Amino acid sequence: MIRATSRKPEARRRSGGPRLLTAVYREGEMLYAAETSFLGTLADQSATAAANARLLTATRQTVMLKERQRLAPVPSAPNT
Repeated sequence: MIRATSRKPEARRRSGGPRLLTAVYREGEMLYAAETSFLGTLADQSATAAANARLLTATRQTVMLKERQRLAPVPSAPNT
């Protein structure tokens, strides 16, 4: 079994922490450097995709809130 985490510090910062990718191999099976490199790259890209999805959701919520505030009626001052 191999566990590959995002190796890029900026990917960890954007994603809120290291992400874990687990690959399962048969007992006694040897891993090649190319496989390990590929899994590391896959972990990096997965962390970036997850961070982008969170940013997109947050941006959509912010836009929706601002639009609701823009469309909300302005309360009138009470007559005294």
